[in-house]
Amino acid sequence: MSEIVRQSLMDLLEPAEVALVQAFAIRRSYRDREVIHERGDETQSVGIVAKGQVRLLHLARGGQELLLSVLLPGDNYGDILALAGGSRSHRAVASGDTAVDHIPADAFRQLLIHPAIVRAFYTIASSRLEVAISRFDDMRTLPSEVRLAKLLLELRRASPDERVACLQEDLASLTGVSTVTLAKSLTLLKREGLVETGYRHLIVQDVAGLADWVAKREAD
Repeated sequence: MSEIVRQSLMDLLEPAEVALVQAFAIRRSYRDREVIHERGDETQSVGIVAKGQVRLLHLARGGQELLLSVLLPGDNYGDILALAGGSRSHRAVASGDTAVDHIPADAFRQLLIHPAIVRAFYTIASSRLEVAISRFDDMRTLPSEVRLAKLLLELRRASPDERVACLQEDLASLTGVSTVTLAKSLTLLKREGLVETGYRHLIVQDVAGLADWVAKREAD
């Protein structure tokens, strides 16, 4: 993720296509930390985040919940289930006051007669695959502090300001390290003057500086 531009499904659609998608959707609101669906649920529908955030969680051995992804407004999930069937692989939980547009499988298939909508879903799926391959490669080749810095760049670019809301255990899950290793990586980034830490948040003031720091270490 040296420079992966974040896109959402709704960013890729024209206003008329957005209106069409919303016409097929059923909007539901969720309170902070309310479960949207559990792992194993067989509700086969596509979700598009309309407000707030959706956290996708995996239950690890020992009962620990690992954060796998945070979906922001405009992001979609569950389209593979709507096409191929099956059950949910992760728990989805609302973060803050959240609204999700749910599109039932039958309605989703009707939307796919429109080439522009198919192209948007395909673009998002391809982008996510590219990100997954990049992260897998990073896990094998980059030290933990560089992987953390790349993740913080992602989060900062998706944030409206320099303050990035996060928990250290979430950052550890997303970078695939222990909380002890995560703390050491954070300490190094703070010592380099790249980030500041606060209660349940980080501050990345110099995005360009952090990006340069990452680029130099990726080139080594």
